[in-house]
Amino acid sequence: MESACRRILARDPRQPAFLHVLGLVAQARGQSAIAVELIGEAVALKPDDSAMHGNLGIALAKLGRLDAAEGAYRRAIALRPDNADAHSNLGNVLRHHGRWEEAEAEYRQALTLRPTFAEAHSNLGNALRQREDLEGAEAAYRQALDLKPAYPEAHYNLGNVLLDRGQVAEAMACYRAALAFNPQLVEAHNNLGSACKALGDMDEAIACYQAALAIDPRYAEARYNLGLAWLGLGDYARGWAAYEWRWASPDFRPHRRPFSQKTWRGEDAGDATVLLHAEQGCGDTIQFCRYIPLAAARCRRVVVEVPRPLLRLLRAAPALTAVGEVEIIPRGTPLPAFDLHCPLMSLPLALDTRLETVPATVPYLVAPVAPAAAPGCFRVGLVWAGNPTYKVDRRRSLTRAQVDSLVAACPGVEFHSLQKDPEANGGLPQGVIDRMGEVEDFADTAGLIQALDLVISVDTSVVHLAGALGRPVWLLNRFDTDWRWLYGRDDSPWYPTLRQFRQETPGDWYGVLARVAAALDDAMPRP
Repeated sequence: MESACRRILARDPRQPAFLHVLGLVAQARGQSAIAVELIGEAVALKPDDSAMHGNLGIALAKLGRLDAAEGAYRRAIALRPDNADAHSNLGNVLRHHGRWEEAEAEYRQALTLRPTFAEAHSNLGNALRQREDLEGAEAAYRQALDLKPAYPEAHYNLGNVLLDRGQVAEAMACYRAALAFNPQLVEAHNNLGSACKALGDMDEAIACYQAALAIDPRYAEARYNLGLAWLGLGDYARGWAAYEWRWASPDFRPHRRPFSQKTWRGEDAGDATVLLHAEQGCGDTIQFCRYIPLAAARCRRVVVEVPRPLLRLLRAAPALTAVGEVEIIPRGTPLPAFDLHCPLMSLPLALDTRLETVPATVPYLVAPVAPAAAPGCFRVGLVWAGNPTYKVDRRRSLTRAQVDSLVAACPGVEFHSLQKDPEANGGLPQGVIDRMGEVEDFADTAGLIQALDLVISVDTSVVHLAGALGRPVWLLNRFDTDWRWLYGRDDSPWYPTLRQFRQETPGDWYGVLARVAAALDDAMPRP
């Protein structure tokens, strides 16, 4: 067919149907730029052909030219409103831009026109998943598979929503089904690795990430996840280097700073000014601000940009400013002149941190003002929930009923809430004292912690704050732990005063809380 088309076009190059066919052949070969050129010529010759506009949109989307693709799909629909493929493909572009409701409407229109359109069902599932309608997403993926059982992307998508819902074994089966139909589906290898990690099988998780990278060595998500796995195993030599691949991940790209200055790699910078900048949450900043004096020893001046709620706390910490010239500024203010920069969470790589060389001298933060503690009571600060927008918050946070069970099991303990916005996190448990209304920033929270005997918290910034203050802190840790708490440990090389209480099986908070209650009974002073 291709050779016949070329012979015809050699005699008469103004043949849109044959240009279109050659464009489709190029697209099938992955030659999207050539496809755009050929199908574009066909469209110019026959501007009223809906199918040609739709296929031009597909080629443009493959090149990442999404605005142009959207225009092509809309033209295809204007010419033929019953073009179900164009509606579904337009939905994909809208979903990429975060226009979820518009994307959903296009998928539903495609399905109204063609109810047996398996790809549109799967795409609808993707839009519903992004809108947190996990039940609707699962139903859409299952409908796609009912229509097209040998559909690897639908198996993969169903695995994703099952993993979101905590059905890890079922998710793994879906990923394996996807790979049975398409062994080259790198995303399925990667997410199968994440499912293995969720069940604690780190050897298999690493094998899955490496399988993805064998197919696509530049697949950032797998490289980043492999780094997290190595960090969780304490293999910091390989882990920190792979962790830098986070910047190529879609989740991190919006946070990358477009500085023209070079990244500081830990070298002696002489008379240079180095900007250290927070990149993620407040807990991450608290954990990694310990590196400020180490960086300050290698350059003339350090400027540290941090979230404003941490400003007063960090400025009041003598340990952070004891070496060299250090200026701590709030994020959002104009930056002073600087010569080099480094994200805070890249400092362990720059300074060649190994498990045995973690700078863990505490306290490195201090409470600017600490309330006096009244004698007699055993005071415990409590944090039971994290930020609900965090993607694993359902797994790391406690329910109100679980918190109530701990409080009821410890009648001799005076519990104090350190929970931000308790009303949005199940409400204040009965019998728990709440002074968080007085808190304006982390310096105030540090003052409350300083007056307590112990802090008990799920994996939030308060754990880092208590650890950095050198206060006793118990971490209520989920089964699929974050990399920084390491696997198979109940202590932490980052915080000498921290003790971990891990879930022994996924989701088993009541077992954790029973052990915490027994440990509290042992820790309480006896008359």
